[in-house]
Amino acid sequence: MGTLDKGSSRRRTALDRHSQAPQVNWPGKAVVALPPSGVTAPVSWKKDVQMASRQGDTAATEQAASFEGISSVTKLSLPDQVFNSLRDALMSGRFAPGQRVPLRSIASALGTSTMPAREAVNRLISIGALELLPNRRVAVPILSADRYREIAVARGIIEPAAAERATLQLSDADLQSLAGMHQKMSELVKHIDQEGAAQERMKLDKAFFFKVYSANGSPVLISTIESFWLKTGPYLNILMEGIAKKLWFNGDRVKPVLDALLDRDSEEVRRAVFSNIQTAFEYIADSGRLGGERQTGEDE
Repeated sequence: MGTLDKGSSRRRTALDRHSQAPQVNWPGKAVVALPPSGVTAPVSWKKDVQMASRQGDTAATEQAASFEGISSVTKLSLPDQVFNSLRDALMSGRFAPGQRVPLRSIASALGTSTMPAREAVNRLISIGALELLPNRRVAVPILSADRYREIAVARGIIEPAAAERATLQLSDADLQSLAGMHQKMSELVKHIDQEGAAQERMKLDKAFFFKVYSANGSPVLISTIESFWLKTGPYLNILMEGIAKKLWFNGDRVKPVLDALLDRDSEEVRRAVFSNIQTAFEYIADSGRLGGERQTGEDE
């Protein structure tokens, strides 16, 4: 049984390809039946990431969210496009937990008036992707460690199953497209310290996995998975900072998924997707950034 308990030998994984649902003990919760993980985060990285995360905390809480690099919308009267732009940015780690999201900054960056920006923000608030603070400002929610773990467990159940089911649904053209995405990811990692490279890499990561999940042809399933990513996506921002960025992007956790898809090995796809989710959980949990302080300051 593998566990994720900090400070212990938490990832003793007996990988039995013939077992139906090996058990994984997420810290602080009851044991649930999940696919096993074959990839683990390095133990020695923890102190470095915590140090980098403290520096990141300060940077993230001293300024409002930046909207540079987000695609502008083409019509001033289409709040759906504003919603989609903000949704994708949240899911890809473009905004950090606790950052303010000023309406005027959104409108300016996306080329709209404040009205469609307000409508889009209200939709995101209604689904828990953003929150309205007592002072009427809007911010990216901060998750407690328990809440993040709860969502990670749900992802570890649903997403591997969705990928497993999609394995035989993907066409050869789909697989070629996924391989092309992975090639772009690999090229970006070679220049990961360049401006915007890490953010673009995360966007491709999101596009890759949702292309896989979408092969199921289930809008309900996609909506459910999107709700998970909207809440946990901002924590990917942690993996784009300093030492954490170098450590995270040093390993290719998408290639095992792609290789299994190309082999049409649905069981291995399930295992690889779970491993990716589990490893990200460990990196973020070890960063010390869950349940941090909210950003203060005047709205813009």
